[in-house]
Amino acid sequence: MGLFSRIFGSDRDETPVIAIDLAEKKRGLDELSSALRALTDRMRDDEFPVDNPGWQGRIDDLARARKEADQLAAQTEFTRQDLYDFGTTVRPLYRGNPPAEYAALSTENERVVRALDALLD
Repeated sequence: MGLFSRIFGSDRDETPVIAIDLAEKKRGLDELSSALRALTDRMRDDEFPVDNPGWQGRIDDLARARKEADQLAAQTEFTRQDLYDFGTTVRPLYRGNPPAEYAALSTENERVVRALDALLD
């Protein structure tokens, strides 16, 4: 409750609810899930440091994000806030120009970034 609400006695919740197109957002979640799967599958290729625990941790983080996208898409209803809360936990490998160690993953990572940005738009 804000200061003016307390002073002037207004106790109603004035938070606007922004409607979203659930079907469109579910398609977006499906695309993000597919993009995350493609990225993690590619990260498991022999040309990458698959034995490195840090690399395995990034794969696990992205796989967890894919699972959460699938769970959210399976819900009958969710809000824009639910999407935002989920979207802020998804960490692509990078944004912008790829570092040398991620250059071979640029196509897959850019797909994840595009899907995530479209979902949160």
